[in-house]
Amino acid sequence: MIVDILKARSKENINRTFINIDNDKITYGGLHGLAEEIADSICDKNIFSRVKLNFNSKKLLLASIIAVNRLKKIPIIFPPKEKMIKNIDYDSIAKVDFELNDNNCIIQPKCKKKYVGYQYDANSVQCILFTSGTFGSPKGVELTFGNMYNSVMNWAEIYSFNEKDVYLNVMPMHHISGLSILFRSIYLNFY
Repeated sequence: MIVDILKARSKENINRTFINIDNDKITYGGLHGLAEEIADSICDKNIFSRVKLNFNSKKLLLASIIAVNRLKKIPIIFPPKEKMIKNIDYDSIAKVDFELNDNNCIIQPKCKKKYVGYQYDANSVQCILFTSGTFGSPKGVELTFGNMYNSVMNWAEIYSFNEKDVYLNVMPMHHISGLSILFRSIYLNFY
């Protein structure tokens, strides 16, 4: 779904900016290319299913979500260290297999496996986010491809955004409200 849609959008609008993060204008083609580079650089790693994404760089975070989905793995989006509850082992809660972060996300293509797309199951987990408003330990919430897609489509029925509209996102990317904007802009083709 999202990987294939981003790929199609990058061909249709390769030079069109669709996200502006910290004064860095990101095109569909740029995000798609970066996601492919990240996927190629980690595709030979021993990753069973769950990849911890722990970035300060929002651009790398967004590209890594797409890259990990491209590899048919589950990205786990960690909150920044200052937002984590002390003495909680987030890695154990999320059952992390591999970590990508600002320090180890060195893009060096290793295995150029041609991506041929695949059929997504709406019930498959697309990503995991941590709860923030609960008591006790945070919980890893599994969001499926169907959850994301249906949320976008329900939202689109209420608001009639088009490719000329601009959406200001003030929420952090480790929060569903912030992450949803990425998915909405890709699915609905707006800035």
